[in-house]
Amino acid sequence: VQFLPDVTAEWLINQSGTIRASFFYRQNLDYLTTSTSGAARTKRSGASISYRKEFETLQEFLGGKKKKPDAKNPKPVTDVLKPEEEVTTVPNPESKRL
Repeated sequence: VQFLPDVTAEWLINQSGTIRASFFYRQNLDYLTTSTSGAARTKRSGASISYRKEFETLQEFLGGKKKKPDAKNPKPVTDVLKPEEEVTTVPNPESKRL
């Protein structure tokens, strides 16, 4: 009869879930090291901290070339002034012309 089943608990350390803490408790019957009273019970408990990162391709995992921005199709410029936001320049009277 097993009173406490195998238990594993996992907590996320950061919000993205890349760093996690795990705690476990396991109880097994070991028939190889039996005695006259029956099978021996082995109990294990422990903790671990792990880092997890996902990769989309095997090449990315092995440290291949990183994606570079496409030179043929540059991203559109979004910091364009609207007509009502035109900037006027005022000459600086303290500057000297040569």
